[in-house]
Amino acid sequence: MASRNSRLRVRLVVLLRPRLLCFMALLSGLQPCPSTQRRDSCRGTLGEVLCTTFVHEHTPFTQGIKRLRWKDHRNMSMRGDDVLGFNLNPATGHLTVLKAESKSGQIMSATTVNRARAALSDFGELPSPHAMSFVADRLTEPGDIQLRNAIDDAQLKHTLQPADVTHLLFAMSGNDTTKILQVNLSSYAGGSAQIYVGLKVAEHQKFIGAVFSAVGP
Repeated sequence: MASRNSRLRVRLVVLLRPRLLCFMALLSGLQPCPSTQRRDSCRGTLGEVLCTTFVHEHTPFTQGIKRLRWKDHRNMSMRGDDVLGFNLNPATGHLTVLKAESKSGQIMSATTVNRARAALSDFGELPSPHAMSFVADRLTEPGDIQLRNAIDDAQLKHTLQPADVTHLLFAMSGNDTTKILQVNLSSYAGGSAQIYVGLKVAEHQKFIGAVFSAVGP
């Protein structure tokens, strides 16, 4: 992991078999897609599943709630951040946060990536206050008390700074987004560390259909 004020460039271009990705999605607790009218929403949800998997397997921000265990909806919205991850230093009590935006589409455009970039930079580079409260309110297990208190302190005392936050832009698409992500990253001038991931699935739409067919109707 790069130091706080550096930029970490990550390129992940993958051609994976749909059956393997279906298995990953099932393990992550993905729920069936309600109808074809919700295909765009399901596509986004699947992107968040794989983004969360990347966070837990390739970054130190492994604390927090399971994204799909508390899937937001109209009556319980996380509002503003697709994925949040936390790392609480047990020795110092210092809290660092990963703020992620996940985008998914057959063709990923620069416009879509720019929107994700803008969302990451919202709230002065920090996670949205509502999203932080959303997570803290659901950390109810005894082992979660220290993290919950640290999140509450960061909210009440305004101790969280851009240097304490890492941004992750996760793009899943059928096209190679390397150049788009590189151009976007080069324009960033803020104070947070950056992780950009491009996940290429050649048959993007077939992959999504295969995943939700495997999960159920």
